[in-house]
Amino acid sequence: MNEGKRIDGHRVTASFVIRCLIIAFAGVMLMAGAIPGTFAGQQTGPVPATAAAPGGASAPAGEVARSPSGSQGLIVASTSITADLARQVAGDRWEVVSLMPLGADPHAFEPTPQDARLLARARLVVLVGAGLEPPAVTRLVRSAAVQAQVIELAPQLAVRSEGVSAHEGSSSQDESPSEHEPGTHAHEASHGDLDPHVWTSVPNAMRMVQQITSALERLDPAGKASIAARAERYLAQLRELDAWVRRQVDRVPRERRVLVTNHETLNYFAREYGFTVVGAVIPSVSTLAEPTAAETAKLLDAIRRANVPAIFVEATVSPVLARRLAQETGVRVVALYSDSLGPAGSGADSYVGYMRTNVTRIVEAMSDGR
Repeated sequence: MNEGKRIDGHRVTASFVIRCLIIAFAGVMLMAGAIPGTFAGQQTGPVPATAAAPGGASAPAGEVARSPSGSQGLIVASTSITADLARQVAGDRWEVVSLMPLGADPHAFEPTPQDARLLARARLVVLVGAGLEPPAVTRLVRSAAVQAQVIELAPQLAVRSEGVSAHEGSSSQDESPSEHEPGTHAHEASHGDLDPHVWTSVPNAMRMVQQITSALERLDPAGKASIAARAERYLAQLRELDAWVRRQVDRVPRERRVLVTNHETLNYFAREYGFTVVGAVIPSVSTLAEPTAAETAKLLDAIRRANVPAIFVEATVSPVLARRLAQETGVRVVALYSDSLGPAGSGADSYVGYMRTNVTRIVEAMSDGR
């Protein structure tokens, strides 16, 4: 029974074959992550929202925020920044995840079939809007999130990229969220010239929190008191953050408050806190645009004339062009977070930490050499 067959002069027994099959199966399961090992625990899907505690501390990025028994359902936010805002309000009553992983460039993000399955489970989808998410994402939301309420936060706050207000009087904190099927709203026609980076102003982030709060209170009337209490606690943190930013900016002389970025991400920050945007390496609110030779030459001249202390590059965008300009002008290149939170331990893994990190780096760059 156990004689086996001979292959290339070697006796192969049944027990030997069985052992080989077991080893092969274990190897396949290891590669798939079913057995703890080299590939286990790798994050390939959406990144969960970080849960910031008072003072800006947050749960490690990549750690799924599981809802307890009796959960109200799933909130899918398009970016890690808006997911963090939603998590502060939703608390343990909801599960919150970010559609885009940490470090993703939202302008170039390509959704996957896994994202469609995620959206199909959602009760609330939180988009930035105003053109931040690419058309592929808004189409997917429209087709997959058929059971969800969809809100876009930025159209209530956005201004045109040339600085002309797109929605007169839209800064009121009492406005309700923009609820609609993305891609079919009246704002859609003007999204091309809106600047979606509204969260770089802390007062705007507070208005975004209020929009999310209103949506959740309608979806979860039984939890309205808890949601309102969490929102108020978080808004108090954001008011403290806004005051801190203003104190830090006051350390920089007005003549040195000049900004050059990789692409147009800090217009709202500049307007809110008294800076002048000299220009951007990519003169667009989207990273997909490319500068012309004339635009680059104009920016070089502006950097020299304005005595710009640094070019601020975003973690989600290639810094190659910025570094070339910095070499030609002799200014520093300083890294900032823009369209995504940072990883755990970066100091920017919550919205509060994101703003503190960026403001600290901006102020230090502008204070050097004084």
